[in-house]
Amino acid sequence: MARRRHSLWLRAAALTVYAFLCLPLAVVVIFSFNDSLLNAEWVGFTTRWYEVLFDDTEMLHAAVNSLFIALTAATIATVLGTMAGIAMQRWRTGFLRCLPFLVLTPVAMPEILLGVSLLLFFRQVLDLTLGLISILIAHITFSIGFVAIIVRVRLAGLDASIFEAARDLGASPADLPLTR
Repeated sequence: MARRRHSLWLRAAALTVYAFLCLPLAVVVIFSFNDSLLNAEWVGFTTRWYEVLFDDTEMLHAAVNSLFIALTAATIATVLGTMAGIAMQRWRTGFLRCLPFLVLTPVAMPEILLGVSLLLFFRQVLDLTLGLISILIAHITFSIGFVAIIVRVRLAGLDASIFEAARDLGASPADLPLTR
């Protein structure tokens, strides 16, 4: 009986949190069909705003750029962050001793400070014009640390017997993502 009550409270708390997160989004979507210019009160149903949106080529171009940046940055950050996480877990000597500092600094640094630092780096050091490439590099730089943390923690939590079994089946230590 106590377990059932605990489960009921947990579900109620989860539903409350989900409602708190999703309700503002639902209100925005509902009011996007409002015929009012100010959205202070409901005037009537219309799809006029979506027609205006889909006729705006600059807005559609910005949406395509955003999707491109999101997909490309996520893919590249996942690959580089996974490699960094494996390297941080596997090798802790020489030059790679400072790898956790380099990878995790963007995570610990306030976003505004990272943004200003990247802006100065792009403009004064690389003489790079601000645009799609600089935004992509900034997003990748910011995301690598999060991937590396997750990969490193997951590798640290793996049972060593998995790697022993892999060695028994013929894997060399270089083939394994973690050596102990």
